[in-house]
Amino acid sequence: MQKVILTLLICCYSSILLASGDKETEFKANQFLTIAPTKIDEIIAIDGKLETNWFASAAFENFTEYEPSESKKPQVNTRGYITFDSQNLYVAFICQDPNMQNLRASLSDRDKIFDDDWVSISIDPDKDQQKAYQFFVNARGIQGDRLWQSNGNEDDSFDLVWESNAQIFEDSWAVEMKIPFESLRFPNVEEQNWSVHFTRQYPRDDVYKFSWMPISQNNNSLMAQAGDLAFKLPVLKKSKRTLEVLPYAISTQHSFREETANSDSWQHENPNARTGFGVKYGISSNFIADFSYNPDFSQIESDNGQISINNPFALFFAEKRPFFQEGRDVYQIDQTSRAGGAIDQYVNLFYSRSINDPQFAGKLSGKLGKVSVGLTSAYDRNTPFIIPFEEETSVLATQKKSHNNIARARYEFGNQSSVGMTLTDRRYEGSGSNSVAALDANYRLSDRYNLSAIAAFTHTNEIEDEELSDNIGAGKFKVGSDSLTTAFDGESFNGRLLRAKINRESRHWVSTLAYQDYSPGFRADNGFFQVNSFRSAEFVNAYFFRFEKNPVFNHIKPRVAMWRKYNYDGVVKDTGLRTSLEMNLKKQTYVNMSAFIFNRENLFGRQFGDARLIWMFVRNRALKSLWGTFFINIGDQINRLGEIGNPHNPYKIVPSLRYSFSATLKPLAKLSNEMNFSSLNLWLKYGGEKIVGQKILRNTFSYQFSKRMFLRLITEYNIVEYFDDGAGQMVKSKNFALDPLFSYKLNPFSVFFIGGHFGARNNLTLDRQVLKFDDQSLFVKFQYLFRS
Repeated sequence: MQKVILTLLICCYSSILLASGDKETEFKANQFLTIAPTKIDEIIAIDGKLETNWFASAAFENFTEYEPSESKKPQVNTRGYITFDSQNLYVAFICQDPNMQNLRASLSDRDKIFDDDWVSISIDPDKDQQKAYQFFVNARGIQGDRLWQSNGNEDDSFDLVWESNAQIFEDSWAVEMKIPFESLRFPNVEEQNWSVHFTRQYPRDDVYKFSWMPISQNNNSLMAQAGDLAFKLPVLKKSKRTLEVLPYAISTQHSFREETANSDSWQHENPNARTGFGVKYGISSNFIADFSYNPDFSQIESDNGQISINNPFALFFAEKRPFFQEGRDVYQIDQTSRAGGAIDQYVNLFYSRSINDPQFAGKLSGKLGKVSVGLTSAYDRNTPFIIPFEEETSVLATQKKSHNNIARARYEFGNQSSVGMTLTDRRYEGSGSNSVAALDANYRLSDRYNLSAIAAFTHTNEIEDEELSDNIGAGKFKVGSDSLTTAFDGESFNGRLLRAKINRESRHWVSTLAYQDYSPGFRADNGFFQVNSFRSAEFVNAYFFRFEKNPVFNHIKPRVAMWRKYNYDGVVKDTGLRTSLEMNLKKQTYVNMSAFIFNRENLFGRQFGDARLIWMFVRNRALKSLWGTFFINIGDQINRLGEIGNPHNPYKIVPSLRYSFSATLKPLAKLSNEMNFSSLNLWLKYGGEKIVGQKILRNTFSYQFSKRMFLRLITEYNIVEYFDDGAGQMVKSKNFALDPLFSYKLNPFSVFFIGGHFGARNNLTLDRQVLKFDDQSLFVKFQYLFRS
């Protein structure tokens, strides 16, 4: 009977929506609104079936299209409800859709739904436009969550504990969410006044997005355009302290092939068991303490292989480990822009993956009034080095032990503006240290303009290590009048970073002007920087030509970027002019074509003329069950790892071709297969002798048994081809990996995994060209979140 009543209510509501004013001219978007939910005492079952008590709750409706058009009546109607009790915030959506056969609804792992139909709520409890919690649910109840940050980034590695479910009906679908207050950070007051957005994605011939409060790209702050969510939280919640305990156990068994000219055998290491735990204590509703002993900072999913040839710089890998998620927004200091950049180096003073294998780690994070604070401390047992130089990065994996401390405070004076201070310090056992002190400011000048500045000062006492010095090379650099070596020989020196940027963002015209200055002695061992010893200025300008009723185009965006870069000796290191043409077309098709018009570099004292490249990127997502991308880059580029006088690997401008493609097949809601292929080749001349080449083929097969359980198989084949001077011929280094995984997740933190890694390669030392498996490991992991 309840299902019948529910179906009748939804059908009646859908009919009313369809019968209500169809004339576009009669549509009026919401102005600024406040929604004030009332507290309920009844228990709400989160099953996607809206009980009748929902319809007495505070409602939100009259959504507005904000992509690809703005302030336009949506093609479909959306209505929602919001309420709360002493422990949770409850949100429900009813999404009308007359063509349910076109619904995109994957049964997938969490955070894999962002190409689907979804609804979301974004909440900023502090109402300062510095961060917002975003909760997404698709039509099958699969969750996604993100942390929106003031620089415009949306971090989808961010996870919270909450509940969701959904139901699909004949001409609509419905969602219910239950968000525990203890998963959020908010002011410790009774009268709560949060910023809130309710949004819906509707991917059809275009990706349409609708919102309760109008969103305009003429405003550079998403949350400044939000409505208000006002309610009174019971006093009981204020005094409650949240305690979370996260123990884990993992068991691994590793084997490897020991191969010589006369023997070939497998060596089996003893099984290894490892346990640890994490404790999280809510000092208040807005301040959290974390501690982990022997934390499992391993990641379950392997990093995607990246093209590494002809690249002397460190590769950046995103953080996937959950410990660093709490309070991570406070460590973000750089501002991005929709205009993009060409040579602008992102300021990353805390790269959490530089803490590799800690024995213990602790954190404090939260907000005291208008001041956000963060403190991270960790003892690392295998500390890596990422050392920037003028024209390359040295990356070294070591077994050095280190004490790491990162402190951050940011005063937020509203309107998405702030000033901050960051201190980092790494102390190596035995000898050596690196310290950084930085000040930053971000000021939102208006709805379109934003000004940011960063100044950092560093002091380095190098470790002394002859073995590591052999790996880093015997180079030299100057700090002031002092000539220093690149070796780890105990030298001490200072460095600095100065950075200023002004961004303009609007629906049509976006632009960035940036200046940056990295001294030769600048190092941030807890951060990520690829180069130093330069001063540069860069200007990027782009304009969106938007078409409301064009049958082919949504927008066309021409863009130009120009820059000039000097080293500290006053030598012009890089001058460039790059143009591009971006086209967003109907049928979810995107095309970007770019070219170097002018590009001259000075590397290691050698001046190179124009290295002209053209490239194109295409993405199409028109079909529900098949979509993909294609990229090609062709032209001349500097062989950056070449050698002067080497005829097979010359240090000069050479022809190149880089291309990649991806294809995702999803024949069933629960079954998907994604294939990615990348290739880069450098030649002495096109079609002639090859200098170096690399190909990577990666395939990910996934089968989702239920919302909580899936099976995944990743395979990757990586081939690098280069000229071996000793052998006097081209050789191929081949690596193959097979990574199966079975996963069961109660929530993002209560998980059970069974998986493995099976690696194979050829052996060039033994002149073995065929692949043989030579490395394998199996693991079982169990982790469970206790919350009180």
